[in-house]
Amino acid sequence: MNQNHVLEGDFDADMIRRWAYDENALLIEQDEDLVLPQWDFAELLFELAADPTCPKASYIIGIWGSFTWQCTMRQDPADLARTRRALEAASRYREDANVGWWIDFQSKLLRYVDGVGPITAEQAIAMAHDLLGGTRTEYTITLREETSTSFVVELSIPEGSYRERLSIDRSSGKFRYEPRSPRY
Repeated sequence: MNQNHVLEGDFDADMIRRWAYDENALLIEQDEDLVLPQWDFAELLFELAADPTCPKASYIIGIWGSFTWQCTMRQDPADLARTRRALEAASRYREDANVGWWIDFQSKLLRYVDGVGPITAEQAIAMAHDLLGGTRTEYTITLREETSTSFVVELSIPEGSYRERLSIDRSSGKFRYEPRSPRY
């Protein structure tokens, strides 16, 4: 039986590469998803995610997708610019299913950040599925509020009180993300 082991040494491209090809290696004891996604390693992560011999390819792109989703939802200008540069770097791996999925997913999110123009309630709900639902499998999207200028759409997870909201401008389609909060 193989046992997991934590890699030792400097956290650099070499360590990430060793980790990616060793099914039993760990970067740290827990929360690898918090240390792996760094902008400086974007190209390496795409390379690994696109390698059919890399046992952690899907895991890597999943972590990267979650990281860039969070950056996009916060809409920090520096992170949005880095995400756009990462899309350019990923383009050379476009034909790979893992990287192609991320490119499609992230491109759609960035289109929403840029604003998709005037929207209807149905389009606001579709946006919420894309922006909040993402890769989740069980959730409910509800149109909570509709005014002359905006829609408020909420995601809730069954069997819990977890909620997230989008406030979407009707005329521009631009959104503001409101992470879960006890006040809902």
